[in-house]
Amino acid sequence: MNCRVIFRGQTGEFFSKGELLPYLNGFLLKYTLDGDRCELCVEGKTVRQTREGSVNIQMSFKQSEQSLCYIRDGELSGCFPVFTYLLSSSVNEEGAKLNLEYECADEKITLEVIAEVL
Repeated sequence: MNCRVIFRGQTGEFFSKGELLPYLNGFLLKYTLDGDRCELCVEGKTVRQTREGSVNIQMSFKQSEQSLCYIRDGELSGCFPVFTYLLSSSVNEEGAKLNLEYECADEKITLEVIAEVL
C-alpha cells in the first residue's frame, strides 16, 4: 500500500513517500530519505532499520536492551551502542505507527514514525 511517511522528533517533522506492507505480527515500511533507500521492519517487539545509499546504516531496537548501530558514510565507518527505553507500534487498515525512545552517542532521542495509507 502506498503511504505518506511522517517522522516527528526533537529536531522537527519531515515527510517522505513510501510503501507499507502489513503482516501478522508487524509491518515493513519502505521509503526514501535524501535519495537513500530505507526500510523499517517491525516484528513483534523488535525493530530493524536499514538505510542504503550515500549513508549506510543498520540498527535494531528491542525495549530495555542494548544493540549496535553500524554506519558507513563515504570512507568513514564504525559502530556505536544504542539503548532502547521504549518501543511501541501498531498497524491497521489506515496505516502504521511506531514510537521509539532510545539513546545513542550520549543523546536521548524520541522518534515517532507514522505511515498513512493513501
